[in-house]
Amino acid sequence: MERTDRRKAQAAIIGGTALLAMGIIGGAAGGPGDGKTALVSGGSMQTGETTTLTYTGTIAPVKAVPSVKATPH
Repeated sequence: MERTDRRKAQAAIIGGTALLAMGIIGGAAGGPGDGKTALVSGGSMQTGETTTLTYTGTIAPVKAVPSVKATPH
């Protein structure tokens, strides 16, 4: 068991190091920010008309009923 635990620990360390390296590379590749953020606005949001439906309880759930039944054994 000790051998498997050691390999798992090594894999975790290698994976964590790779994740850290990708973060550093990504940050360096992004370059410095110019301080200008593009914000696109499409105006104010409008909502359409809504409708509330009320049911009287006459709607029953649909049940699957086979059209042909097999004879029991």
